[in-house]
Amino acid sequence: MPNNGKLTLEFEISDIPMLVDAMSLASATALMYGGRNNGICDRFRMFQEILEEHSPIPGKYRNEGYEWYLACMLAQRAKNVEVAFLVPESRRSFLGSLEGRVSIIIDGKTFPVTEQLKQEEAPEIMSNVVNALEAMILQHIA
Repeated sequence: MPNNGKLTLEFEISDIPMLVDAMSLASATALMYGGRNNGICDRFRMFQEILEEHSPIPGKYRNEGYEWYLACMLAQRAKNVEVAFLVPESRRSFLGSLEGRVSIIIDGKTFPVTEQLKQEEAPEIMSNVVNALEAMILQHIA
């Protein structure tokens, strides 16, 4: 039973983007059913923002949370894991910056974990992804 009406929860890094998605959906659902007037929508948004602060991929770049979760689960059992910035031929530009997606390549299969972003935005996100994967894989081994 929680102490003083509070409960502390612990989540895997792989769960956070899915939970952010769930809070976004819950907020929208509450809004549709009158939650704006009673503060429920704001409460879901607050949880969403708290979770977003701990997400390895910032919200404006992140694609679906379940894609990140799947890649994380497969990476824990993989023989080879790489993080890359992949630029499709259609996004190559000789005049400006390149646009692509940060992807996790697991045993040769590619899992995009971001939406389209500019090449200069990729290094920080790639570093976050590598750090998150490393922590999960090391925990899985231990």
